[in-house]
Amino acid sequence: MNVRALVTAVLFLVSFQLTAIDRKGYVLSLEDVTVKSSLTGYYVASVINASRENSCVGFVQKGMFNRREPAWMKPSIQEEVEKCLKRSFATEQNNKPLIVRINLLRVYEITWSNRELAFADVSLSFLTKDSAGYTVLFTAGRSVEAGGLDVTGAHDQTVARAMTGCFNDLMAMAGKGFPGSRKIAASSLTENPLDHPGDFGIFKLKRFSKGLFHSFYDLRDGNCDSITPFDIRVIPDKKDPSNPRAEVVLPDGTTDKASFAVSDGNNLFVRTGNRFAIVFPDTSNLVLRLNHHEIQKDAGSGAMMGVMFGAVGGLISALAASAQAKDAVGRDEGNCIVDFTSGKLVPRNTPEYLRTESNTILFLSRSSAVGSDLSVMFRQDTLCNLQPGEYIHLRLPSGFEQITLHFCGKQALVTDQTFDLEPFLTTVYLARIRRNGEVILNMAVDQVRKDILDGMDSQNTCVIRSPGTEPTVN
Repeated sequence: MNVRALVTAVLFLVSFQLTAIDRKGYVLSLEDVTVKSSLTGYYVASVINASRENSCVGFVQKGMFNRREPAWMKPSIQEEVEKCLKRSFATEQNNKPLIVRINLLRVYEITWSNRELAFADVSLSFLTKDSAGYTVLFTAGRSVEAGGLDVTGAHDQTVARAMTGCFNDLMAMAGKGFPGSRKIAASSLTENPLDHPGDFGIFKLKRFSKGLFHSFYDLRDGNCDSITPFDIRVIPDKKDPSNPRAEVVLPDGTTDKASFAVSDGNNLFVRTGNRFAIVFPDTSNLVLRLNHHEIQKDAGSGAMMGVMFGAVGGLISALAASAQAKDAVGRDEGNCIVDFTSGKLVPRNTPEYLRTESNTILFLSRSSAVGSDLSVMFRQDTLCNLQPGEYIHLRLPSGFEQITLHFCGKQALVTDQTFDLEPFLTTVYLARIRRNGEVILNMAVDQVRKDILDGMDSQNTCVIRSPGTEPTVN
């Protein structure tokens, strides 16, 4: 099916699958955990939430059939985290106040027949304030996991461990004098660096000098060690000469098993295990192609690739372990990117289960009356004007439980329709305008639904940023 759209925004789309959702969900509390960090000399004065969600932090899987349920922090992410951090760091006379900005806080679960894994991804920025204004000391991120037979109850611990790691990384940067700190205006306090990865230092390098990037933070911030001597051995891929691997050999003849990335002076390579994969950078992503057999090797062993070297995330193993692995990675290559939350590798097309949002697609059938069109409005704003064969894709944050859209057109009778929304759920509606102007809306199922989704372009969507706000069409 050849599908064309009117409204566009640079946002990812993925293949979708209906999943049963319990709107009430699971409440994740941090009441019984503390952040046990090595950081001293600071206390947490306040917490700012700059993430896209106010309360929803991901999902858990419950019951015999692993029913997916949204996970919430109540009354909000900001309040729950602030209580935890203020409890964890004592307010002493000589301690300096910290402002903590939440860029991302996400939990999710991946289930196999005989084991489960709970994941937490956390990104925090640490700021201070003085008479000269605000200073961003450092942005840290961690991804952690916990295994077991029923891991839902472990999420408070995984979140606490991830935040502990972020504070420990801040302590390490304090020992170096916060070399990357910078002043910002008060109006930039809620700016989320993960929304603009192209602003990180690695993308500002005009060329890659030969050297080692010892950590993900070094790579992210463009801090290359060009002093330590080493040799780099490039290993061609016979099937794909454009996608070689590399090994780093140190002066004592051993291979480097610690560095996160390396440059030979022309190309950048990121560690994916015992070797480094070549990077194909663009303006805001570091893209790698993982071979299918590489993914399968680690997933088949039962070990998450994220455990090895902290580079490759559980999402990659999840793709490999699923029946859709071959389709997910595309041919025998997996297009992945470096996740600037913590440096792990994730699929370039983000899986739907990481999106705390609902997806609603409205497709205007080609069988509509000749000459008909359909205007789609939210409140007083026109989202788009659909011609037969065109669609609109609404991506709405979890705070939307319903949305009422207004439909009208030259040959269409005025119609209002309220849609029930669920996070992590995609619904597809087929609209048709009869000769008498009546607008018919039916849920698309089976092959019709598949054809509409398969025909969608990866840049066609409309987003409403937060509940109660006006639509934003980029």
